Amino acid sequence: MSVDELLGRLVAARDRGELSPQELDSMIFQLLVAGQEPVTDQITTALIALFRNPAQLARLRADPALLPRAVEELLRFDSAFELTTWRFFDADSDLHGTRVPAGDSVIVSLCAANRDPRRFLDPDTLDLGRTPNPHLAFGHGIHFCPGAALARAQLQIALGTLLARLPGLHLAVEDAEIEWIPAVLGRGTGHLPAGYDRRL
Repeated sequence: MSVDELLGRLVAARDRGELSPQELDSMIFQLLVAGQEPVTDQITTALIALFRNPAQLARLRADPALLPRAVEELLRFDSAFELTTWRFFDADSDLHGTRVPAGDSVIVSLCAANRDPRRFLDPDTLDLGRTPNPHLAFGHGIHFCPGAALARAQLQIALGTLLARLPGLHLAVEDAEIEWIPAVLGRGTGHLPAGYDRRL
């Protein structure tokens, strides 16, 4: 389904009364924001993770076929989306033993879930060959990111191209000098100073 078709279906749902104007605006905003910024941020967080783990970076350079699995691990290890959006309760609810009154909200830490030692062996270690890798970087269930396949392809292409065409790609500043974007839900850098040996 193309973007035009998706937007057309959303507008038609609003016209039928299945979505309110506010819900339509929110969905379109989420599609636009979630479709660009997180992938851009994920490229920088993935590169930083690789720079901080030179043995894994060398492993990926030596075996480009590892890239699809490496992208999954980089998404798990340091995701551009650290938290879900807020979930509001329309009725009093019990959430794993905690009473949540109607109108209150919860937010889930995806980065904490992706480092859960009950789900991942040695979760604080970057292992580009990790399998299985049931990370939650794209959410889960009805909230699973509809753009996950596109994001995966973009990350594989971007990282694969950078590593193949810029031998010796490395961080050009001290780690402490990396300027992170202050944000509530996401994680990334406004720019990433990097150097390389040559261009291919």
